Amino acid sequence: MTSAPSIVHIAMIAAPSLTTVVVGHFSTRLDWRCSAAPTLESLIGSETPPDLLILDAEACPSASLEALAWLGGFGGPMILIGGCDAAPPASVVAHVPRPFRLAELFDAVQRTLTRPLLPPVAVAPASLRLTEKEAAIFARLAAANGGVVARTQLLSEVWGYGPGVSTRTLETHISRLRRKIAAADVRWRLVAAAGGYRLVDSAATAPENSGDRDGNPLG
Repeated sequence: MTSAPSIVHIAMIAAPSLTTVVVGHFSTRLDWRCSAAPTLESLIGSETPPDLLILDAEACPSASLEALAWLGGFGGPMILIGGCDAAPPASVVAHVPRPFRLAELFDAVQRTLTRPLLPPVAVAPASLRLTEKEAAIFARLAAANGGVVARTQLLSEVWGYGPGVSTRTLETHISRLRRKIAAADVRWRLVAAAGGYRLVDSAATAPENSGDRDGNPLG
């Protein structure tokens, strides 16, 4: 006897006409349930949040997008349609630029649902004013709950680089992120460890070496 497939709940915030077309197209998948969500704010604190959010940037003011990112809000993976004025939150795992075909959005959803996702993460406060990559680094380090995230892992997960790539882009971003954290009134510190970095709670830990001035890991 074959067991019923688990249902994936997908919420979509977009113009009603686009939502109707997408919901109809996605109905071909028996294991997907796609429905409209009225606003981003309606998802914040929901007792039954969707597994995936499809967000049309044209239907969401950049201020609301930023609020969702910084306040934690939905917290699950998002697919962004089109562009936005503000840098998208780190939870945006796929971007579908305009113009697009329904098949492209369908494929983006399928890839997102089959890829291994990071555990729920903390998000940086808006006062840090992070770029997209800085926010992604912060989120990944926060997800480790004080543990060390290897340099190669950050390059792979944030930039998609393979282990053989030689680049200083991570060190550059780490240096800028560390300066922003140090200048802001926040409780975290970004420190270097053997082969990687970690985000620690400054209220709960003693000072430790945070690497050289360029953000290079020690050891």
